[in-house]
Amino acid sequence: MSQSSKHRRKKIRKVLGMVIFATVLAVFLCSGLELRKTGNRPYTPYPLSKELKERINQDVSRLNKPTDVAEYSCDLTTELLTFSEKNDIPHGKANCVGYAQLSSSIFNYAIAVLSKQKGEESYL
Repeated sequence: MSQSSKHRRKKIRKVLGMVIFATVLAVFLCSGLELRKTGNRPYTPYPLSKELKERINQDVSRLNKPTDVAEYSCDLTTELLTFSEKNDIPHGKANCVGYAQLSSSIFNYAIAVLSKQKGEESYL
């Protein structure tokens, strides 16, 4: 195979690639797809049990700053839950959304308790 035929094939591939790219781009632009957020996912905070609140009340006294509270909430969530396809937090099973719900509920409650203990309005 000669150099000119290799060069020609390379050129043809390049042109075909550009044509395919332009076609895909044109279809995308003409299809009317919108790439913007259309709404927010509803958030339902998880209500903490009385026993869990008592445990948090006891544990929070050893925490000093918000980063400690964040680490504590993640650790406690990991201790309380195992990963599952569906949320069943009262029975210790949750998917990623359930983990986020419980972790944020623990964090928010612990920050409120810590703020009261330290006599400050809020850490956040």
